[in-house]
Amino acid sequence: MALRNGTDAAQYLRIKDGKFFLSSDKEFASPYTELEGQITGFRYRDEDYEGVPQRKLYVTIQDGDERYQLGINVESSSYSSLVNFLPNVDVSKPISFHPKEDTVNKDGKDITRRSILLSQGGKYAKGYFTKDSGNELPKWDIVTVGKKKVTDKTKYLEYLEDFVKNKIQPLLGEAPVAAEPRTEVKATATKKANAKEPLPWDKDEEVATDDLPF
Repeated sequence: MALRNGTDAAQYLRIKDGKFFLSSDKEFASPYTELEGQITGFRYRDEDYEGVPQRKLYVTIQDGDERYQLGINVESSSYSSLVNFLPNVDVSKPISFHPKEDTVNKDGKDITRRSILLSQGGKYAKGYFTKDSGNELPKWDIVTVGKKKVTDKTKYLEYLEDFVKNKIQPLLGEAPVAAEPRTEVKATATKKANAKEPLPWDKDEEVATDDLPF
């Protein structure tokens, strides 16, 4: 069931605690566990979070007269899980999006796992980039800024973005929409290292999609 409120304007969505919320819901009072609709477009955009550049993917999802814009930071595990499942659904047909957050114990440590699962025809999509599939992703690098080590996901993020633009977006049946210049896809190591608090997208603990429960 899609979110519905009878408006024709695009509604922006955000994710918190494994639920969808309308951006207009400032108090996070009305959570939604699922969004159903057909993807009609992808757009990457550079933004700013407290002085630190961030890049986001905006997914446009249409269901009847309802249209939604889901923005996801490309450095979050929600983004990487979404891209991982997209090749194994038919993007020309409606898809159900399921935000998920849970805690797993890995090597004696509790890890928060955030993801966006996809289902179609009552079945959850399998991951495309898995250990057994032979489809591999570039590894993250570790760089040192001053005395602090920072994760550099440059190659990883560039690969995923190019994959969406070249492999997924053409399947929508329309010419790819020109994206804004990719000026900040490279990890901003110095600013991240100097940030007083962990950035929201760095709080995500990446877990291999092989571990997801289906």
